[in-house]
Amino acid sequence: MSNKQKSTGGHRENRRKRVMAICLVTLVVVAAGVGIAMRRSRPAVPTVALTIDGQRISEEEFKFAVNEVKNQVVMQMVPDGGEVPTDFWTSNTKGSSAYAVADAAVSDLAYRYAFYDVAAQGKLIDSNSWTSVKKRYEAENASREKKIENGEPVYGLTEYDMSTFVSYDMSRLEEQYVSDASLPGMELTDQQIVDHFNSKEWTLEDGSPATLDDVRPNVVMDLRRELFAQMVKKAQASEKIDTRMEDLASIVSGYMK
Repeated sequence: MSNKQKSTGGHRENRRKRVMAICLVTLVVVAAGVGIAMRRSRPAVPTVALTIDGQRISEEEFKFAVNEVKNQVVMQMVPDGGEVPTDFWTSNTKGSSAYAVADAAVSDLAYRYAFYDVAAQGKLIDSNSWTSVKKRYEAENASREKKIENGEPVYGLTEYDMSTFVSYDMSRLEEQYVSDASLPGMELTDQQIVDHFNSKEWTLEDGSPATLDDVRPNVVMDLRRELFAQMVKKAQASEKIDTRMEDLASIVSGYMK
């Protein structure tokens, strides 16, 4: 082969390599541009900005509260079992369904935090946090599972979902609290008991009027339940809630799509 032929072949090979390099660079640039465009066009994922007495509410907990209250809100806003309009969740303004659900969810959270705060003050639980609730939930289900494996009797459900557990947990803690006269607010004077007895009508099983001696334990427990409810209400009234309801309503609207 002549030197001229060798030279021509070398030029062609170099030109082919340059073309391939240019194509590769172009592809990289285009791909990078597409990636940047996708990142710019992707809408920001909203986050739950809600604190109760300085405790930040996680999205998991907020979504749980939304699921707890949404059906009730729908029933209030769509009476008589009517169909839910297609645009039911699109607005986040005050008066909209999403806003109403967000507002109800915050109220539900505030009540639960106040309730668990009272229980924590009575040393029945370690704190009023969602983490504490989840630990009790997991422990309760683990305990029931172990009993079943060991052939021991399990009363009630064999396993709780979170919604059912929270209801059970709060009912159980309230019963523990009002049954213990040593806990804050549960020690009663004779005058308190007499006054509470006189404030209501008390009857025996046969419908005849009861004396205080007949129903004293019932009067005591009824009064303690009222006092416990007042303690929770007072705790809730003193809570500091920091959020923007419109932002929460937007998140609710996104849940419903």
